[in-house]
Amino acid sequence: MHLNFPPPLLFSVFIFFLSHHFPKSMSTDDVQFSNCNPSFQCRGLGKIEYPFWLDGHQPRHCGSPGFSLHCRNGEATIGIMHRKYRVIDINYNAQVLKIGTINNGSKGACPHPNATIDPSLMSYTSKVENATFLFDCWQYEDHPRSYGFTCEMDDLQRPSYFVVNTSLANELGSKCAERVVIPVLGTVAQALLNHSLDVDGL
Repeated sequence: MHLNFPPPLLFSVFIFFLSHHFPKSMSTDDVQFSNCNPSFQCRGLGKIEYPFWLDGHQPRHCGSPGFSLHCRNGEATIGIMHRKYRVIDINYNAQVLKIGTINNGSKGACPHPNATIDPSLMSYTSKVENATFLFDCWQYEDHPRSYGFTCEMDDLQRPSYFVVNTSLANELGSKCAERVVIPVLGTVAQALLNHSLDVDGL
């Protein structure tokens, strides 16, 4: 659905897609927007176009509120609902923004709080599904419809689960202290659940 415009490494590499009806670019003939095409590029993103604007390299009027990008050490980030995400790709023709979470903690740290977006700006594409991460569990139980792993809490490796099925998440969740719901690509979720992908392969 589109809205109109008005594990070691596990949590750092989960990618999800956001879709948005990008408005048409501002006219390049307009003098006000003549400085909106900077030569500066942030890694592989190419030219930053409307509704996005590159903070520190383009004036605010070059983009739309809520769509400012920051480039530091060659990595572009965007702030969504008070959280920073890594910008992996922008497809202007398909109107898809591909982002991933940023791992600010230790390599095997447990996940961040729930990831949410502002529905007035963007929506998830149909390729995304909600997954539940259960962590700080009392013990590990092998279950065919879950992916078990460990993550670090308070310097201890704690049993944890990745689950897509809500009823199973509730069942296993009774044995865990914390749960996080986060959007992930359906293909990644299924690859983890059928064990054709593990956290070392991400």
